[in-house]
Amino acid sequence: MLVALTALLTGAGTMAYFSSIQTSGPNLMSTGSISINVNGQDPWIGTFNATLADVKPGLKRWGNVTVQNTGQNQADLWLNTINVVTSNGSNTTTELLEPFANDIDGVIRYDLYNNTGSGLRSMIVDTDGFTISNGTHNLTAQTTGIKNRWIYLGNIPSGATWQINQSYLMDRNVTNWAQTDNMTFNVVFYAQQSQGSPQPAAPTPELPGHGR
Repeated sequence: MLVALTALLTGAGTMAYFSSIQTSGPNLMSTGSISINVNGQDPWIGTFNATLADVKPGLKRWGNVTVQNTGQNQADLWLNTINVVTSNGSNTTTELLEPFANDIDGVIRYDLYNNTGSGLRSMIVDTDGFTISNGTHNLTAQTTGIKNRWIYLGNIPSGATWQINQSYLMDRNVTNWAQTDNMTFNVVFYAQQSQGSPQPAAPTPELPGHGR
C-alpha cells in the first residue's frame, strides 16, 4: 500500500510545470495602393484643346499637366499618346492647289519635359526628330513616331507631384496642304508597382531610348 501511494504521488508530480504564455493582439495584413491624379483629377477628364488651337508651321503649342502620386506606394510612371486620328477640315483655295493630304501627325514635332521638383528636365526635344507619327511630307530630317509607345518618366515617390510638359511644333516646312486639318489624340499616364521580386515587367512597346 505504501509503495502504491508513493507511485501515485510521483506520477501526479510529473504533470505540474511552471509556465507562461503571451498571445498577440489581432494582426492585420493590408495591401498598399497605386494611385495617381492629373491636374487634381481622378479620373482625369481634362483636355489640351485650348492650348492646341490654331497651330501653324513653326509655331509651338504646349500641353502641361501636374501628376501626383496619391497612393501609398512609390510607382514607376509612363506616358503614351494613343488613338491618333487625323481628318480634313474645310478646303481653302490654296489648299486645293496641292495634292490632298491630312496626315499632320507626321509633321508635328514633339518634345517632353519632366520636373520632379528640381527644375524642368528635358527628356525629348523636337530637334531629336521625334514626331507624333512617322510622316511622309517635307520634314527636315528622319523622324521617329511616339504614338502607341510608352515613354518612361521615372519612379515617383508616394505624395510627390511632378510637372509634365509636352510641346507640339508643326514643322516649319509644311505648306498649304495642311490648312484647316485636325488631329485628335489621347494622352495616357500609367503608374505601376515598382517594388517586388521579380520586378514587374514594363508596359510594351516602349519608345526606343526612353524605356525603363
